[in-house]
Amino acid sequence: MNQTLPFGFVRLSVAAELPAMIAQLGGNPERFFAEHGLDRRLFGNPDTLIRYADIARILVAAAEYTRCEAFGILLGASAPLEAAGPLAAAVRGSATVGEALRRAHLAIRA
Repeated sequence: MNQTLPFGFVRLSVAAELPAMIAQLGGNPERFFAEHGLDRRLFGNPDTLIRYADIARILVAAAEYTRCEAFGILLGASAPLEAAGPLAAAVRGSATVGEALRRAHLAIRA
Protein backbone atom coordinates (compact mmCIF):
# COMPACT_ATOMS: atom_id res chain seq x y z
CA MET A 1 0.00 0.00 0.00
CA ASN A 2 1.66 3.20 -1.15
CA GLN A 3 -0.79 5.91 -0.13
CA THR A 4 -0.13 9.01 1.92
CA LEU A 5 -0.90 8.54 5.59
CA PRO A 6 -2.83 11.06 7.65
CA PHE A 7 -0.55 13.45 9.50
CA GLY A 8 0.67 12.00 12.78
CA PHE A 9 -0.05 8.38 11.91
CA VAL A 10 2.13 5.37 11.12
CA ARG A 11 1.29 1.84 10.00
CA LEU A 12 1.61 -0.85 12.65
CA SER A 13 3.86 -2.76 10.29
CA VAL A 14 6.70 -0.85 11.96
CA ALA A 15 5.91 -2.72 15.19
CA ALA A 16 4.73 -6.05 13.81
CA GLU A 17 7.40 -7.91 15.76
CA LEU A 18 6.44 -6.33 19.08
CA PRO A 19 4.85 -9.50 20.55
CA ALA A 20 7.82 -11.63 19.47
CA MET A 21 10.30 -9.09 20.85
CA ILE A 22 8.52 -9.04 24.20
CA ALA A 23 8.69 -12.84 24.32
CA GLN A 24 12.33 -12.88 23.21
CA LEU A 25 13.18 -10.58 26.10
CA GLY A 26 11.46 -12.89 28.60
CA GLY A 27 8.07 -11.22 28.79
CA ASN A 28 4.59 -12.57 28.17
CA PRO A 29 3.01 -10.74 25.21
CA GLU A 30 -0.54 -11.74 26.18
CA ARG A 31 -0.04 -10.40 29.68
CA PHE A 32 1.55 -7.19 28.35
CA PHE A 33 -1.39 -6.56 26.01
CA ALA A 34 -3.93 -7.34 28.74
CA GLU A 35 -2.20 -5.09 31.30
CA HIS A 36 -2.14 -2.20 28.82
CA GLY A 37 -5.66 -2.65 27.44
CA LEU A 38 -4.40 -3.50 23.96
CA ASP A 39 -5.98 -5.85 21.45
CA ARG A 40 -3.23 -8.08 20.08
CA ARG A 41 -5.24 -8.51 16.87
CA LEU A 42 -4.32 -4.94 15.94
CA PHE A 43 -0.77 -6.12 15.39
CA GLY A 44 -1.98 -8.81 12.98
CA ASN A 45 -2.81 -6.27 10.28
CA PRO A 46 0.28 -4.34 9.12
CA ASP A 47 -1.91 -1.68 7.50
CA THR A 48 -3.61 -0.72 10.76
CA LEU A 49 -2.93 2.96 11.43
CA ILE A 50 -1.88 4.23 14.83
CA ARG A 51 -0.94 7.68 16.08
CA TYR A 52 2.78 8.28 16.59
CA ALA A 53 2.05 9.30 20.18
CA ASP A 54 0.21 6.03 20.84
CA ILE A 55 2.91 3.79 19.39
CA ALA A 56 5.49 5.79 21.35
CA ARG A 57 3.56 5.11 24.57
CA ILE A 58 3.35 1.40 23.71
CA LEU A 59 7.10 1.25 23.05
CA VAL A 60 7.89 3.00 26.33
CA ALA A 61 5.58 0.59 28.16
CA ALA A 62 7.20 -2.39 26.43
CA ALA A 63 10.67 -1.13 27.35
CA GLU A 64 9.61 -0.77 30.98
CA TYR A 65 7.82 -4.15 30.98
CA THR A 66 10.83 -6.00 29.56
CA ARG A 67 13.35 -3.84 31.45
CA CYS A 68 15.14 -3.27 28.16
CA GLU A 69 16.03 0.37 27.51
CA ALA A 70 16.96 -0.51 23.92
CA PHE A 71 13.56 -2.08 23.16
CA GLY A 72 12.65 0.42 20.44
CA ILE A 73 16.05 0.09 18.77
CA LEU A 74 15.86 -3.71 18.80
CA LEU A 75 12.32 -3.64 17.46
CA GLY A 76 13.27 -1.23 14.69
CA ALA A 77 16.26 -3.33 13.72
CA SER A 78 14.01 -6.38 13.38
CA ALA A 79 11.62 -4.64 10.96
CA PRO A 80 12.17 -5.00 7.23
CA LEU A 81 12.71 -1.79 5.25
CA GLU A 82 9.29 -2.29 3.63
CA ALA A 83 7.69 -1.65 7.03
CA ALA A 84 8.43 2.03 6.45
CA GLY A 85 5.98 2.03 3.53
CA PRO A 86 6.41 4.92 1.09
CA LEU A 87 9.50 6.08 2.95
CA ALA A 88 11.17 2.77 2.11
CA ALA A 89 10.64 3.40 -1.59
CA ALA A 90 12.23 6.81 -1.23
CA VAL A 91 15.43 5.58 0.42
CA ARG A 92 15.84 2.22 -1.32
CA GLY A 93 18.85 2.15 -3.57
CA SER A 94 20.66 5.01 -1.83
CA ALA A 95 24.41 4.67 -2.19
CA THR A 96 25.18 6.21 1.21
CA VAL A 97 23.47 6.89 4.51
CA GLY A 98 23.67 10.61 3.70
CA GLU A 99 21.84 10.09 0.43
CA ALA A 100 19.20 7.99 2.18
CA LEU A 101 18.68 10.73 4.77
CA ARG A 102 18.35 13.39 2.07
CA ARG A 103 15.83 11.26 0.17
CA ALA A 104 13.90 10.57 3.38
CA HIS A 105 13.82 14.27 4.22
CA LEU A 106 12.48 15.12 0.76
CA ALA A 107 9.89 12.35 0.93
CA ILE A 108 8.62 13.49 4.32
CA ARG A 109 8.35 17.11 3.18
CA ALA A 110 6.47 16.17 -0.01
